[in-house]
Amino acid sequence: MSPTICVLLGAVAAGIGTTSVAAARFSVKGSIDIFQGIGNNGPWREPKSDFDNRLNTPNATGDFPIAGPNISAPYSASSTINGWSWSIAVAADLPITNASISAPKDGDEFYTGGKLTFNAPPSLLSSSSKNLSVNEDWQVCLFRWELNSAAYPNKLRTDDGTCSSILTSQCISDIEKAGRENCLCPISRKISSCAALGNDSALWDSTCGASFFNASDIRLWKDGKLETWVYGGAATHNQGNSTAYNYVGSLAWPVMASFGNGHQSTASMSCVRAKNAAEGSKAPTGEDFEEGGLALAGEGAEEEQDDQKDIGNRINGNWFALGVVFVSCMLIL
Repeated sequence: MSPTICVLLGAVAAGIGTTSVAAARFSVKGSIDIFQGIGNNGPWREPKSDFDNRLNTPNATGDFPIAGPNISAPYSASSTINGWSWSIAVAADLPITNASISAPKDGDEFYTGGKLTFNAPPSLLSSSSKNLSVNEDWQVCLFRWELNSAAYPNKLRTDDGTCSSILTSQCISDIEKAGRENCLCPISRKISSCAALGNDSALWDSTCGASFFNASDIRLWKDGKLETWVYGGAATHNQGNSTAYNYVGSLAWPVMASFGNGHQSTASMSCVRAKNAAEGSKAPTGEDFEEGGLALAGEGAEEEQDDQKDIGNRINGNWFALGVVFVSCMLIL
């Protein structure tokens, strides 16, 4: 059989677990070009602290509760507790200042950016340490699908968080079932109910990354939260450009969480988007966009695209953004 290149991403920040990527892909026509923040750098390689401060006052947010267990007690397949969720925050007009690359020279010095966070129930936090109380039985696997290897389906921009705007209930159920197996990324073309959807399920085809966390890793999630993805639009814009804000801000990100003990597990998939406007702002809307991408604007965007591609910081073929060490391995199937 032909060799398959796999990329193993070892996350550095806060002891996060082992990460694997299904496949390294280049962006294709109609996909979304996004820059990734890594380590101490924001998406445009500005200081991450600057990016975080600006995201403290977002223009729009979203919170999507999911089913999850009481991980403070020994493993039980029927265990449930309220409070698990995915959240997203998006801000427009983020300035490209204090960046380690040059901003575009045509006056477009702003971009739209955001972050995804996985949240544990506050009730599981220790009152003394503010760390999560986790029984040794438990493991968590988090999945995220990239946006650059298939034409982005415009219907997802108005999804209710269940991914049902584009996938059938059977396809969703089968992806969740596949996600329960050894923290391995489901591939839609290998799932008959999803393959039958054709291009509608293409975003879930070999674009997935999975990160594994044991009990020790989970305890290190500060305040019970794990920042899973930091991103910014690769196209800059002038301040107040609502089109650019809507284009990046309305993106729904397919994600999934699996809870288990190494032998049994449950999984829940979501499509997370910033649908709620902050006070004094407007929520981004994607209803007027045709499927496809925006061209990169300005020399700085082109420079950043090349720079991030060279050092592996682009979203292409990458997974979690909390500080990543890249190790390539060749597996003969």
